Amino acid sequence: MAKTSIIKAAIGMCLLFATSHAFADEPFRGTFAGTDFKIQIDIDLYEENVKVPGMEAFGPMNGYMKGTDLYCTWYVSSVREVGQDKALVHFSNELGSETQPVELTLQGDSLLQLKQVKGNWLKKVVGKKLQKLPTELTFKRTK
Repeated sequence: MAKTSIIKAAIGMCLLFATSHAFADEPFRGTFAGTDFKIQIDIDLYEENVKVPGMEAFGPMNGYMKGTDLYCTWYVSSVREVGQDKALVHFSNELGSETQPVELTLQGDSLLQLKQVKGNWLKKVVGKKLQKLPTELTFKRTK
């Protein structure tokens, strides 16, 4: 009985260490929720294994961004650079008509800063008009 409890505790500690270690080794893999806007980013900048809702026919990709405060679903169309705490990627809208280069910067292991570099700004619908979102958005890791 005591041996079983010790083994379960050891397995739990190993799983906890492996999970936190995975964030450190591959920090640009996970799901992030906007802190100021209702936008979610689901990314894996190391492998194309994220299924984009509504775009399954295109196969797995490096990630996407969508939400009620964002006009269209934007998918990761190219990964330019990935460092330990900074990545340069291009997002394209679901229509393929606009591409937005962004810089993603990790702050610790839970915050992600998105900075629009240039190009077509991300927008949201307000009334019947499109309104530009701020050039910098902050996201918090949810998984």
